[in-house]
Order: sequence, then C-alpha cells, then structure tokens
Amino acid sequence: MSRDETQDTWVRDYQEMASGDAKDDAQVQREKLRGPPKYLDDLPTDGLLAAPWGSLAHADKSSDSLTSEERYEREQDMLARREWDEGVRQLQMAFQLVLIPFFGKWLGRRWSYWAFGRWIQ
Repeated sequence: MSRDETQDTWVRDYQEMASGDAKDDAQVQREKLRGPPKYLDDLPTDGLLAAPWGSLAHADKSSDSLTSEERYEREQDMLARREWDEGVRQLQMAFQLVLIPFFGKWLGRRWSYWAFGRWIQ
C-alpha cells in the first residue's frame, strides 16, 4: 500500500468515525477477507517460522544491571535469532523462486501430455 493510499484510508476512517458510520470489527474482517490474498512476504516474520528458542522481546531491556557474560549471551542470542530469520527468508525465496515454478512446469507438462494423448485418441 502506498503512502497516499494509506493517508486516504486514514482520512476515510476519520470521516466515518466523525459521521457516526464507523464499521464494526466483523465488517472490517469481512472486508479484509475479500481483499487480495496475502503472500509469504506480507506475513509477519515472527509468525511464519518462529525460532525454536522463542522471542527475545520478553528480556529485560536495561543493560546496566547485566554482567558482561549476560550481555555476551544476549548478543549471541540476538545474532542467532537474526541468522535464523535470514535462513527462513532464504528458504522462502528458494521455495518461491525455484521449487514452485519447477513443480508448476512439471505439472503443466504432465497435464498437457495427458490432454494431448486423450485428444489424439
């Protein structure tokens, strides 16, 4: 969604709220379902294939009370998390750019050979 579309959406939502025609949650969900499909790139990265050790968001943010060993462990955890996320992104790209087109081409050829053979008979 471009910036102008986002601003137009905000203006429309504000006008609906001001006029009293605000939509309920069920109606908003129905509109989202009618929209275009979401692809792997549109999904949140932590929801698709979460790292096996879970989120680091719950960790204490203040680094003043941490010892150097705890700080080192936290940095290592963050690096491992980044590497995991990068690996997941690479697998997604391999799947989207290599496996799906290859399988589609193979399936298309199989179907066309079957259809042509049936048409000839």
